[in-house]
Order: sequence, then structure tokens, then C-alpha cells
Amino acid sequence: MVKAAEVFSKGFVICIGNGEKTDFWNDPWLLWHGRPTSIRVLTGRGTVEPLKVWEVIDQISCQWEVQQLKELVPEPVLTSILQVPLRHQTIDDSFKWNGSTNGVFSVKSAYALAMKEDSSSSSSHETELCFKKLWSLRIPASLQLFTWKALNKALPVGDVLSKHHVIGDLRCVWCNGCQESHAHALFSFCDLV
Repeated sequence: MVKAAEVFSKGFVICIGNGEKTDFWNDPWLLWHGRPTSIRVLTGRGTVEPLKVWEVIDQISCQWEVQQLKELVPEPVLTSILQVPLRHQTIDDSFKWNGSTNGVFSVKSAYALAMKEDSSSSSSHETELCFKKLWSLRIPASLQLFTWKALNKALPVGDVLSKHHVIGDLRCVWCNGCQESHAHALFSFCDLV
């Protein structure tokens, strides 16, 4: 449940309509590097005066109050705010799911967002560096591909083939004793290899 709450908080962004219900400092209405973020997090402000988004919008021209924003936030944040489109004043603020291209929440898009978050960890970065090194080695391409498949558990061994509903004998071709797995095939768990 905690992971689900994290995914929701990272996926929903507030689309500004009239700005009356959105807290300028604390609500996630600004996309920062593609992620919904609050202005307070970006500016590192501690205590702030309550402020609604509508208070930094010129109600006559329906444009951002640039001078007022310059006094509130640093330049990079200001640039991002100015890119937020303003809709008509009669439209209420609404939520949009940032985890999909159409803005509609689905379990599939939430799962994809969660997996994207997990893959951005340091171990993922180390794996990426490992694969870059693999592809830069001066060895035959077939050996590179075999190594990549072995590291990604993508070799056509019995375990993988059974997941893809392949019919046939999926036991080890050498010992004929058990269903072939990556560990069995690669790490000499087979007595005959």
C-alpha cells in the first residue's frame, strides 16, 4: 500500500483551470523534469504564507503575473511555471494522470510508472554501465549477444521455453535429469557439463 501511495503521488498532477483550489506552494501542479512537483520542494522554502495559484494569474488577461512570480521563485522554476498552460477562468482545476500519454489512470500505466521508478535506482545505473561495457568489448557479436541473454535470463532454456508454452522435452539435454534452467545450464549444476 505504501508503494501504491508513492506511485499515485508521483503520477498525478494538477491541471490549472482558474487556480482557486490549488495551493501554490504545496500542491503538485508543476512538472519538473517530467515529474509532478510542488513549488515548495523546488525552492526549499520552510514556512510560507498561504497562496493559491489564482493569486499569481492576471484575471483580466488570463496570463501569469510574471513580476509577482519573479519575487517568489528562482529563475529556473519561473521558466517552468510560465510553460504551464492556463485554461479559461470558468474551468476548475483538475487532476491528470501523468503516467500515461492520454492523462487517464490505468493499472497498467501505474505499474509502468512504478517499474520506471525502480529502474532509476543505482543498481540499474550499474547494470547499464555493465551493458555499455559489454557492447564496447572487441569480441564476436554472437558472444556479446549470448552474454547479454545470459545476464537477462533470456537464453532458450527449459524454464524460459515453458513460460512461452513451448511443447516438448524441456529437460537438460546432457543429464536428462531435470528441467533446464539458467543456473543448471550455466553454472555446472549438471554433473555432465
